[in-house]
Amino acid sequence: MADSPEIEFDADEARQWMLAVGAGEATALTTDDATGLFGSRVALLDFDTDDLDHVRRMVPSTRLAPTPGVESAIAISGSSAQGRIQLFPGDLDFFERVHIHAPDQDTAYAILREAIHRTAIRAFAEPDIVLVETNLGVYPEAVDERGRKKGAGDPIEWAPGDVVAKRITVTAADGTPRTYAWDDVELTGGWLYFGWVAADRANGRMVRIRHASGYESSYLHLSAFAPGLRAGRHVWQGELIGRVGSTGLATGPHLHFGLKKSGTYVDPVREQRNLPPGDPVPPSALEAFYAVRDQALDDLADAVAPPAVVPASR
Repeated sequence: MADSPEIEFDADEARQWMLAVGAGEATALTTDDATGLFGSRVALLDFDTDDLDHVRRMVPSTRLAPTPGVESAIAISGSSAQGRIQLFPGDLDFFERVHIHAPDQDTAYAILREAIHRTAIRAFAEPDIVLVETNLGVYPEAVDERGRKKGAGDPIEWAPGDVVAKRITVTAADGTPRTYAWDDVELTGGWLYFGWVAADRANGRMVRIRHASGYESSYLHLSAFAPGLRAGRHVWQGELIGRVGSTGLATGPHLHFGLKKSGTYVDPVREQRNLPPGDPVPPSALEAFYAVRDQALDDLADAVAPPAVVPASR
């Protein structure tokens, strides 16, 4: 295992983890009093110092907004190792347990709605996090929600604009529109969900895409993510994923492109040259190909041509 370029393995760390499990510490909790973050001690062993610092920095932006009558504690879900090998690398999950002080259920639900709304719209003022969606309430009937079929009892997925308006409009099975208000949707026991995209202070808004054969590409300093983009979504070649910007540590708008192979940065140009050649242009399309090529070269020449020098008149 240690000789494989595909696997990162540290014998001392593995020994520490196995000893902790053997000592019965798998269920022992470790708490960070500064942030209220807690988690299984064995799970936390999967995080190095940089990992934990990153998690702690994320807590204030992801935990429930302070709300009168509400107490909560936030925990790490999963582990650093899982985050590196799972389908959506970089995905970081938190669980937060919420306790509401209220005289009755209706009052508790009203407090919860307000707390969820405060937390969701807080992202609009945060420089390092973007709200993708919020789950609150369930549908009483089958509907079409932005092209996705939802059945009765399925969770309502509020886009950022829906959260701001506190209402969502969907299409019922008979084709008529239905509008549900934030303060009126039915709440049930169980989980509520926030989907965030976090930006890196240095790299700004960043998109990472996993490709075949161990490749991962990165697109840094974006000004905005494409609508509907979220962790785990499959994207297609030519699809819009974001817009060029200068977020993070950047002196001006540009795209910083990075390419990794098996977890190590590589030269994209060299990797492209090493790939098998693509299919040649078929003879039947050569004339059209040459026309487009020549026009593109002419446009490029016009764009970079030096300005004409006009002699000064006497």
